[in-house]
Amino acid sequence: IGKEILPDAKYTLEEASFKGLDYIGEESFDSFYCLNKIALSNRCKVIEKNAFHNCDSLRNVDFYGTEDEFRSIQIQNGNNDLLDAKINFITEKML
Repeated sequence: IGKEILPDAKYTLEEASFKGLDYIGEESFDSFYCLNKIALSNRCKVIEKNAFHNCDSLRNVDFYGTEDEFRSIQIQNGNNDLLDAKINFITEKML
């Protein structure tokens, strides 16, 4: 997913699910003020700079994998809202 993928959804998107993505690009969800929950699979290896910058409502991350797999993701600067969210580790496969 690249930079500013859904500009019209910036003020309305509340949940997003990323099945099978290897990376989330720089500023992809920058200032998505309503985004409060995301789901990531263990295939995600990189979350680039400011991908979730200014996502003040982001409170929950469903991660389909282990804590070690989440820790192995290269999460670049500017993603504090993602890191401050509650991470729920789900061991079943992401549908």
